Amino acid sequence: MFRKITFIFISIVTSFCFGQNNYHTERFLNLRLEFQVDKKDTDAQELINVVKFCQEKLNKHFIKVSPQTPKLYVFLEGNPPSKDFYNVVYFKRKELHHLNEYTILERILSKMMRRTIVGLGAPQSTKAPAWVIAAHVFNMRLYDTLSTEEKYPATRYSIVANKYPKLDELLTQSPPSPQSFWLYRLYSEYCSVFLSTLNQIPSGRSKLLAFLQKFKQEDCLALLTEHFTSLKSKTVRQRWFIKACTQVCFHILNPYPPEVIYQKVHDLFSIPAMRPGSRKTERIPLEELFEDEDEDINFAVISFIEQDFFKIFLTAPETLRPSLSLFIDALKDLKNDEREDFAEKIVLARNEFNKSVTHLKQLINYLNELEQSGERRKENYKYVLQVNELSKKRFDKYFSDWNFYLDSLESKLEKTVIE
Repeated sequence: MFRKITFIFISIVTSFCFGQNNYHTERFLNLRLEFQVDKKDTDAQELINVVKFCQEKLNKHFIKVSPQTPKLYVFLEGNPPSKDFYNVVYFKRKELHHLNEYTILERILSKMMRRTIVGLGAPQSTKAPAWVIAAHVFNMRLYDTLSTEEKYPATRYSIVANKYPKLDELLTQSPPSPQSFWLYRLYSEYCSVFLSTLNQIPSGRSKLLAFLQKFKQEDCLALLTEHFTSLKSKTVRQRWFIKACTQVCFHILNPYPPEVIYQKVHDLFSIPAMRPGSRKTERIPLEELFEDEDEDINFAVISFIEQDFFKIFLTAPETLRPSLSLFIDALKDLKNDEREDFAEKIVLARNEFNKSVTHLKQLINYLNELEQSGERRKENYKYVLQVNELSKKRFDKYFSDWNFYLDSLESKLEKTVIE
């Protein structure tokens, strides 16, 4: 009886999407996918590749489809379905060339997750939360790893500026349209951070699945806190989200850009003081402050500087650490009252650090230029199709340009100064 109903359902859906039987069918039983396209050409094959990639990634990071999971039907061209079927994805050909990757991924993943939830026992009317879909959409694009420090730029900015979105609004308010590329990118990044840490809570994966099976938008927070009891308080949820942002960034990328590290080092190795004959307070470099042999060294202050500097060292990009270690060596001489050695070493440390900061900023700028001039800003299906091998393809494509740029930098670095 069930098979008969299923056959009738497939026939109805097919009749909605194709008035005639001049379409190509392709099935992937292990992924529970079936494609029906008006003609098998490059566009159709590339759409198939995108959908397969999304399902393979969801199998690893969400839940694996089983024989009980309803098939997902993907149609290209023909008449659109007359209603919002929970396991039907539909595209017109012209959409593949003008929709951005977020819109394409959101349309595919929303139905993928919905049919999986239905397969777990939820009613067919159940929809996945927009923030869960957005999180997975964002995660699909994390394979763009040419500039790894830019995976979570908005989250990194939140940490540096100490300004975070309100979690409750993120979870309950309507999401921006995926067509609004940058707004959706910002929204999906924070959703990804929240989901990644939610999964790390003990039994987080099973609790999330239980939440999704009962999900209704109007009951989002109440249902979420029913399954994640540690997040019942609004204040606790927000504090937990801020901690989540910090944890994700600290372990995946350095939360501080080179400009911030530069300012922190500058402030730490100078003391607010008033020069003789001046009425204004200014920051005087340590090496100038202790030029006078009669000037006492406050060793307690130097110890505090050393402790704070180690914190900077740990949060600095790897490329800045060799030059930062020179400051540590100079501080050792100051603690031993070896002022001349300190003065020489601190000048060397500052020069090398300035060069390293400039170097890193140039590299980041150049990487961004490559990103913007490459496939990334082609906001259509052709970008999405490369995502599973994007790192390798982009590296191969830009390798010669990148090496040439690195070589050209070598001759410029000696003349580089920080303004």
